[in-house]
Amino acid sequence: MDSSETAVATMRARGFLASSSATISRILPALPPIKAWVGAGRPAQASGALPQTTRRFSKANRSRFCSSSAAASSRRSTAQTSPCVACKAISTDTGGFIYSNVTAATHRAAAELMDTGIDYRAVNKLFFQTKSRVRMQLEAAMLAEAKFYDNNRTAVLSVPQSLLEKFHATESDAEDLSALGPQIQGVDCAVTMRELGDGVWKFSLRTGERVNATEVCRLLGGGGHARAAGATLEGVTQAEAEEKMLNAIARIVPDFKK
Repeated sequence: MDSSETAVATMRARGFLASSSATISRILPALPPIKAWVGAGRPAQASGALPQTTRRFSKANRSRFCSSSAAASSRRSTAQTSPCVACKAISTDTGGFIYSNVTAATHRAAAELMDTGIDYRAVNKLFFQTKSRVRMQLEAAMLAEAKFYDNNRTAVLSVPQSLLEKFHATESDAEDLSALGPQIQGVDCAVTMRELGDGVWKFSLRTGERVNATEVCRLLGGGGHARAAGATLEGVTQAEAEEKMLNAIARIVPDFKK
């Protein structure tokens, strides 16, 4: 049994995977996140479907909620897709129902899933309110070394490989670290830069209305969405990568000040 199968077995043992294939069969066509997660194709946009989500589930996320066999068999049956998985997908891809892709249809779908009797409190605790000790150590270290610019409206948080090695962090521990910066009071432009290899830095930019993340990252060869975008730079030091990002922000945001 691989790690993903173990995760599913654990969730089933805790009662999270109640059978409700009828509900899933009805709701699934309206859920781009589930189509992307269960199947191999891109999220489909059908008439009446929920808005395109801001991101697809990462490989690390997928392994937590389904076995490899379930992921490969999406075309055979929707019965293997649990209501709690669907609820988790909606919650994640809407940022807890706060992203701009949220509509009344989003809440109606979530309400139908709750009607199946899933233990949503336990699911929320497991996936949204629980962090590993290593993850918390990573976040503490990132915040301790964070740099602030632009009258403290822009924060730069770094994740060098040495930091991951220091705490023996896994990919699961390091997943979605870009969500940390936007939580800092007063910050509407959060830059998370992670070292992927020697001289290779990956940026994740999360912004408010003042900063168009896509336009900033496009200057660095990347792209994404207005509030969430990314880019990767090669052949640069950490200081050089940070400087390039700050310069890109300055070109897009007229009132930006270092």
